[in-house]
Amino acid sequence: MCLLNGGFHAHQHQPPYSRSRGLIVLEAFQYDTPFHFYQAVDLNGVEPFTMIMVWAGLLFEFRWNGMEKHFLSLPKQPYLWASATLYSDEVLALKRSWLEKYLQDTKQRHKRC
Repeated sequence: MCLLNGGFHAHQHQPPYSRSRGLIVLEAFQYDTPFHFYQAVDLNGVEPFTMIMVWAGLLFEFRWNGMEKHFLSLPKQPYLWASATLYSDEVLALKRSWLEKYLQDTKQRHKRC
């Protein structure tokens, strides 16, 4: 499990928060599945975050933007995440394009071998 600051975009820090995002990670381990956690957890008063979870060989992305919860089951493939507070949308898009180019170049090299 990995917890990143921010949901989809940088947010305005507005303390006091009801509890630390780090405690949310510990809470997640109390549920049978990531989806049960997503359904049940009350995040009112918690600062926005992105949580990446691997469970039983499956990959999940759970985002809290401060108002709504978002949950995705993701196919097995490379991804790039960063705290929403670190980079602008443009910089993150550029970094994702670099990853995509690297993956394409690697695929081409393997075809030639």
